[in-house]
Amino acid sequence: MMMSLLQAMAATASGLDTHSARIRIHASNMANLGTPGYVRQIPVLGETAKLPFSEVMSLAQKQGANASLGQGTATGVQLLGTVDDPTPGKRLYMPNHPEADKEGYVTMSNTNPLGDMADALVANRMYEANLSMYGILKSMASRAIELGSGR
Repeated sequence: MMMSLLQAMAATASGLDTHSARIRIHASNMANLGTPGYVRQIPVLGETAKLPFSEVMSLAQKQGANASLGQGTATGVQLLGTVDDPTPGKRLYMPNHPEADKEGYVTMSNTNPLGDMADALVANRMYEANLSMYGILKSMASRAIELGSGR
């Protein structure tokens, strides 16, 4: 199975977009660490595929080495959205706070600074890997053009 340079560049570009969005989400979580009532957002990623992975594998098993999977394989990654972290925020007794409930408690943010920092670092590494791959693909395309022009 061979992927064209343009397909590979599109897959890499989707990685750049997705992982930069992940970094922004984690940065927002960390920025709202002390915001009462803020609910931590968890990014949800998915592949951009014409066929589900299970169907691609089924085709590969049925057709073996002759399988033509180029039409249905994944072409990148995408941010499907975010979900709220179900972890409850810590309740602090602050009766004079404007967001205090009837009993005088304020529900603080449920952010996890260590978890978000680790996830942001992973997203940053993924972004850098996609950026490196894009540079490699760009130089491959440039070299192919040079070879095709007879220089």
